Formats: sequence, C-alpha cells, structure tokens
Amino acid sequence: MRPLELLLLIADGLAATLVLLRLRDRAARLTSAAVVAPLVAVLQVAVEGPRWQLFPGYVLSVLVAAAGLRLRLRLRRKGSARAGRRATATAVSLVVPALAVSAALPLLLPVWRLPPPTGPHAIGTVTFHWTDATRPEIFTTGPAHRREIVAHVWYPAPSHPSARPSPYLPDADVVMPALARLMNLPPFLLNHFRYVTTHAADAVPVADAEPTYPVLLFLTGLNGFAQSNMFQVEDLVSHGYVVVALDQPGASAAVRLADGTVVIGASREQRHPLVKQVLRQATPAPTLNGRPMPDGITPYLAQDVSFAIDRLSALDRRDAGGLLSGRLDLTHLGLFGVSLGALTTAEACAHDLRLKACLMMEVFMPADVVRQGLTQPAMWMTRDAASMRLEHWSEADIAEHLSTMRSVYAKKRSDAYFLQFPGMFHIGFTDAPLWSPVLPRTGLSGVRDLADHPAIEEYTLAFFERYISGTPQPLLTPGSNRDPGVIVESR
Repeated sequence: MRPLELLLLIADGLAATLVLLRLRDRAARLTSAAVVAPLVAVLQVAVEGPRWQLFPGYVLSVLVAAAGLRLRLRLRRKGSARAGRRATATAVSLVVPALAVSAALPLLLPVWRLPPPTGPHAIGTVTFHWTDATRPEIFTTGPAHRREIVAHVWYPAPSHPSARPSPYLPDADVVMPALARLMNLPPFLLNHFRYVTTHAADAVPVADAEPTYPVLLFLTGLNGFAQSNMFQVEDLVSHGYVVVALDQPGASAAVRLADGTVVIGASREQRHPLVKQVLRQATPAPTLNGRPMPDGITPYLAQDVSFAIDRLSALDRRDAGGLLSGRLDLTHLGLFGVSLGALTTAEACAHDLRLKACLMMEVFMPADVVRQGLTQPAMWMTRDAASMRLEHWSEADIAEHLSTMRSVYAKKRSDAYFLQFPGMFHIGFTDAPLWSPVLPRTGLSGVRDLADHPAIEEYTLAFFERYISGTPQPLLTPGSNRDPGVIVESR
C-alpha cells in the first residue's frame, strides 16, 4: 500500500471513531476533525493518482466528514451527542465493513513493486518503433500494412538518484484493459498498473564502465507484453547487459504503433491453432485474416527477431548519432523468452546463428527444432509433470511440453541445461506472482512462484555470463546446485 493510501485508511478510521464515540462538551469539537479524511483523499488523488480500489475509502471519507459536521451542528443546538443504541449499532454495522473493504481492496490488488536488481549498475531505458518494409503485416487486414514492432531497450547506466523512475507499462491505458478482456475480467480491473514503476530512468546516459555491452533479446508469451519479465530483465541489465524486449503485434495483448494505431491480440482460443501448427500440421491449415498458415505464426514471429538484430546493428553504427551508438556488442548476442516467446526463441535460434545462446521457459518445441536440434548452448526452464497437473493441464499437453523439450535437450551438440522448478505454475515464470498476494489462493499461481524468482534470476544470469560474456560460472558446474528446490540436469 502506498503511503497516502495508508494515510487515507488511517484518516477514515480515526474520523469514523470520532463520530461513533459521539464525544460530549468541549471534546465534542473533535468531531469536526472528521473533515480531515476527505482532505487526505484529495491529497492522495492529487499526488499518487486515483484508482478504483480506493473508491470505498473515498466515499467513506466524505460520509464520515458529513456525519461529523452534522453531529457538530446537533451539539451546538442541543448540547448533547448521545444517540440511541439502535442508531449507534446501525452506524457501526455500516462503518466497520466499509473500513474493511477500504483496507482489503488496495492490499489484494496493490500498486506492487519490482524486486531490487542485484547488480552494480543503474538502469536506463529507451523505446523504438521499427517498420520492416520488406514484410506485409499479417495480423491486420490492410494489404498495404508493413510489419511494425516496438522495441523496449534497457541498458546499464550510471547512478541516477534524482531521475524519475520510468513506468512499468508506458501504454498501460491500452495494454491492461486489453489483457483483462482477453482474460474475461472487467476492463478496469488492472488499471492501477499505470502507477507501477521500474528501477529504470528514461534516456539517461549509458554507463561508462565498459566501452560496449552484450545484448540479449526477450520475447513475451501469447497475449503478454514486453515488460512481463522485468524481475529477470532488470537483474540482467544491472549486471551489464543491454536487454531488448519486443512487443510483437499479434502476439502481445495490445501494441500501440507509431501512428497511434492499437493492435489488440486475439483470444487464446483463436490463436491456439496457429501456434500449435508449428508442432503438428493440421490439414487444412488454419487461416489468419483469410490467409492459409501451413506453418503457423511462429516462423513469422521469429523473423521479427532477425529484423530486430538488423535494426540494432544500424542503431549501433557510430555515425548513427543516437544514445546507444557504438555501445552495443552484437558479437555477443543472446535470446530468451517465455511461453510463446520461448517457442519463437527456439525457432529464431534454429535459423539465425548470430544468436550465441538461447534460454527457453515453459513451452513445447517446434517440430523442425525437434528434428534438427539447436547448435547454440541452450537452457530450458520448466516444471515437473506433477506441478502441471496441479494447474489442471491435460496429460496430452504435459507430455507434449516435456517430451519435445527433452528431445531437443537430448540431441544438443553443445552445452545444454534442463531445469525444473517443482511447485511453480506457468505464469510463475513472469512478473505475475508480484501482482497480488491472493493469486496462489485462487489457483492462478503456485505457492513456489515468488520463492523461486531469485533462483530463476541466478540461473539466467549464470547462463548468459558463461555463454555470452565467457565468464566461468560455478553455479553451472555439475553437482554445484545451491538450491535444493531446483532440479538441474546438464550435458
């Protein structure tokens, strides 16, 4: 709970107490202090911003202030504040639940915080809109539309204590309502994400500790958003990596393009056949906007990765004159993703050897990757079958996920790691467990999700330090697992 939210709750409670006590004589003047509650409400709205979870608190502040002023007027006329037992009981029966709701909603759906990064660098951020003139856009119906992606870049920066933290979701006003609708939730439910901030600052200089920094690309899951794994991204950046997360129209929940157009993602049911096509081809092939897609959408999404690498190369030219010019080490380039993003990661790594290391979280592997394998060092992060059953996955989906990942892992010709996090749920590999403390109780996340985030950070960093930066990592040495909750296999 934010400071002024807590102050509002306290002010409401004290104001209600003053009114309910109905103090006499001179002490009764304290009932006038109930007017402080709406003043605190106004202050909270002005400074921290309004949100629907505080609406009961706003209403209660007005009601107790009005009751306090009314009581004060009665005291002046009659000289007594004593009320009947029935009236007092009625007031208590209304105020106590109102206070409980006022406290519960902001706690259950808080303006949550990201964990502090563990590395020595501060973080800067900048966003780019890139259009691939050589490819048509398949997720919209306009025949002249060209493929456009949004690249969110985070990079090591010098300390910036006076800089304003950048928002977690700059486009929260379009992303979160779209995500809520796709989850069959009220569109306003996640609007408070507009107030969540990161540890980054917009467009601050790049840190001078190194002349260049290795680059990692990140891909989110189906109907996710580029910032879905900031717990992981910020930790990598703080240790000296540039991380580029792609918002891909058609894969993300909502993407605002450079001209202001918003591309909303389709439901999982609508996209599911197009995603599964890369694993086993259905006949006839599923269609997208009337276009047959015999290979599904994953190869098209993987082309976004190669296009982004090309644009990063252009951005890094020293004559480009931008913030990141000459600061990107694109000879040391890695890729990681979660869910659909991991599926695209495998596809991109199989076809673009500029990628030197690939980390895939929680997804089955494409059929061509299962047949051919991967040549780069690779790491898989997933769970055991028992954990998937807790999430009510079908036996077919469980077998599909684990067997295809293990098949590619088994035929790896370079170093490979297969990690399992028992007790985690699918969304546990994203920031989602930070969103609300009630998610485990609702069955949407696992009881181990938050507890395993530090281990995910450690293994992610160790993998890229070893295979992108070339630094030996004791954590990846067989038998060196320091976390008994993680099952680690390597070859």
